[in-house]
Order: sequence, then C-alpha cells, then structure tokens
Amino acid sequence: MKITKPLALAALLATTVTAACNFPTPGASGNPVGLGTLTSTAAGAAYTTSPSIGFYRLSGAAFLTSVAVIDTCFQAPYSDTPVATPPFQTPVTAGPFIEIRLGSRSDTLRRSTTGNDPEYTLVGSSGIPYTPGDSIVINVAGDPSGFPTSSFSGRTAEPFVLDDVVIPGPGAQLVASWNPPGGVGAAMLVSFQYSTAASSTLDRQIACTFVDDGGNAVPDNEASLWLGATNRRVQAQRVRTIFEEVPIPRSFMNLVTAFTYVPPASP
Repeated sequence: MKITKPLALAALLATTVTAACNFPTPGASGNPVGLGTLTSTAAGAAYTTSPSIGFYRLSGAAFLTSVAVIDTCFQAPYSDTPVATPPFQTPVTAGPFIEIRLGSRSDTLRRSTTGNDPEYTLVGSSGIPYTPGDSIVINVAGDPSGFPTSSFSGRTAEPFVLDDVVIPGPGAQLVASWNPPGGVGAAMLVSFQYSTAASSTLDRQIACTFVDDGGNAVPDNEASLWLGATNRRVQAQRVRTIFEEVPIPRSFMNLVTAFTYVPPASP
C-alpha cells in the first residue's frame, strides 16, 4: 500500500491516534481487513479525490481512528518524498467492484490487475469532484473467500484555514491555531518541519496530533529546535476516519479521509 504525500503525516502519527486491535482467529489465516484513503486535491477553487482501498488477510493490526485523539507532540524524521510501505503479504478480493457515494454522487472502484498489492481505485478518471465535508457511503460487493458484502458510512474531513504561526516572545508558547474547529470525530495533524544543521532540506519535524478544537500549544521542550532553525515551515491536515467491524465473518474496515491545508500563493 503506497501512502501519498498528503497522508504521509497521518501515517507517521498513527501510533498516537490509533487503538491497537489484535484479533485472534482460528488457525493462522487471520481476518479480512480493508484499508483505504481518501484525500483532498485542490482543483482551482474546487476539490477532487481519488480514493483507494486495499483488502488483506491479517492476523493482527493497529487501526487509525480520529475519535479518541489526545494532544501530543514528538520529534520525528521528515522527508518530502512520498512514503511507500511494503506490500501486505496476503491480499484478498472484495468482489468485482466497490460503490463509493460522496454526497449525491456515485462512483465505482475496481481492483487493479497488476502489481503485488492490488487496490480498488477509479478507472479512467482523474478524480471525483466533491465538497470536503460531504457524507460518504462505501458499498462492498463482497467475496465469500475474501472480504464480505458490507456497507460503511461516515463523513469526509472538512476544510479549514491554518492561521499564520507567530514566533513567540520570551515566556510565551509556540501555538498552532485554525478555523473553523472540526468538533467531534475529527483530529488535527500538525507538522512543524525544519532543517538540521547538517541538512540543506527539511529533514526533521515536531509531529503533533491535536483535538480539533481550534488550537493548541507545542510543549516548550519540543518547540525549541524548530524555533532555532533558519529553514522551517508548518503543514496541517484534518482527519476523519471510518473504523467498523463486520461480525460474520469477523472483518474490519478502516478508511482515512484527510483535508490538507494548502496556503494561498504569495502575490
């Protein structure tokens, strides 16, 4: 499964916003699991998205959920290069197609026939026009030997504006603020990126997950390296997730929707 640039931050922060769900099963075959992403792409004043969902049989997994996020920040590596994760060992099918409904629009995802990690994606389309914050429904056709027939619903991550970060004076904290707040079920992922002395590119970050209530401060012990760097920037995403269980056969769906704030171009 390949994680594109807009979701690289979400992948990095998975350990801080996930609940680890280890699910035992008879034998060693594991459970069917669906893992998907839906990210916003600016298209002028509008937005499109190109969702992808892969299905696997896993004997244990940790899932990404935005519901129980806590405020936390930590130091981590950073790279502008998209993150590519190794393919899962046991892909399974979920039937001939997946219907995805965004707002009042319906589209079909079909499984790739090439590669070691086939996913259900759009065919012959540059993306689905949508409004971030639209409702989403996923109808899985299902396969008796893979992922079962099922339906899931939720809401996509809404737009927001990240306020300019103000360099704090003595005794003040480094603060990230945004509007409007997302409220229940949403989480904010904020990355304070900077270059270390040995690098000419951005190679480190303070990676933060915040409750989506409009703003929060970075702990002083984490903020000092970013504040002392000459090359630095801030990026942010709003995330909403779907995490549901199908009881028979026991299966799991985890879809991450993300809106990435892109600051306006300088005049």
